[in-house]
Amino acid sequence: MTDKSETRAYRRGMQHRLAVLVNIPRRGDPESLKRAEEFLSHYGPLRKDIKDASSVLLMAELFRVAWDKKESTEEVSRFLENIFMVPMTERPGGNFYGEPALPALMVDLISRRRRFRFKIRDLLDALAMEFIKSRKMLSRCEHPACKRYFVKQHSRQKFCGTVCSEEHIKQYQAEWVRKDREKQGKGKRHAKRNRRKN
Repeated sequence: MTDKSETRAYRRGMQHRLAVLVNIPRRGDPESLKRAEEFLSHYGPLRKDIKDASSVLLMAELFRVAWDKKESTEEVSRFLENIFMVPMTERPGGNFYGEPALPALMVDLISRRRRFRFKIRDLLDALAMEFIKSRKMLSRCEHPACKRYFVKQHSRQKFCGTVCSEEHIKQYQAEWVRKDREKQGKGKRHAKRNRRKN
């Protein structure tokens, strides 16, 4: 595999994980804890201190709010900053990176390149980074019965998958046929009236 295809496969995997996390049902739903535990068993903890189902539910809700408010850049920026922040040892759970704490942003001003790069420390950082990269492609399925969160693969994509897309096409075609039949029926009635008058 080439570097480009490996990067593409990695990003698709992160987009899938992000969508799975955001689509965990809200607290209070009987399925929510089960789905959060499935997420943990399948993908592992989001961070060393985020390894129980209730914490995963909280992070799912926070990502969902950021997804819905992606146009409100200040709120989303604060949310993402808190994820990438260097944990402080005074805060509860602040020492989970060990001593010294690893920053998410690495600054290299010594070499000729003088660049900034993100150091992905855990799954939560990877999901937040994918959220940033895919921000313009974050969407909700337009099928009225679905409304799932998903990351578009192209800018005109409206549905989360082929099932929703095909269902929408069937509904659209049925509606078109119904309207066309009504239109033809009205046309025949008018034609009969005109013949009777003549």
